[in-house]
Amino acid sequence: MAQGLVCRAGYSRRTQMTVRITIDSSFFVSLFLERDENHKKAVEIFREIALKDYAKTTSYLALPEVVGAIRRRTGSINMAHMVEETLKSWAEGLITFEELENDRIFSAVETAVRLGVRGSDAIFVSLAKEADSKFLTFDEEIKRKAKNNVKFFRIGGPERHI
Repeated sequence: MAQGLVCRAGYSRRTQMTVRITIDSSFFVSLFLERDENHKKAVEIFREIALKDYAKTTSYLALPEVVGAIRRRTGSINMAHMVEETLKSWAEGLITFEELENDRIFSAVETAVRLGVRGSDAIFVSLAKEADSKFLTFDEEIKRKAKNNVKFFRIGGPERHI
């Protein structure tokens, strides 16, 4: 486990009134890459969720996925390390990084089979379902395949869906 990351916090400590959000790797990639088609939308959403008292969660899987995507898409080792350090700093209170425990892995396996999604996508969908949280992703395939399994995070009113 990377140093400085928050360990499994558990959802039982959160109140019913708190909006819970599970964040997918695609959101973080868009947030960090200015040339990404969803970058401006990601910045707008991040400002909203960072300022509000939302319970923000992601999986430890997001670290290698996001850092690897940044490295591949930019070609920059330095940028990849900067993103890694930024995510780690957010893990010190802004976002909870959840462990990949056996029960979560087996739940993700079932989700992958049922929805026909990639294994990494199944992990994020399963985490959102477990937490009964709103799922924040820019991945259109996941949105289409998981629409009956999780609720998606909306910004700017009910008529606007990310």
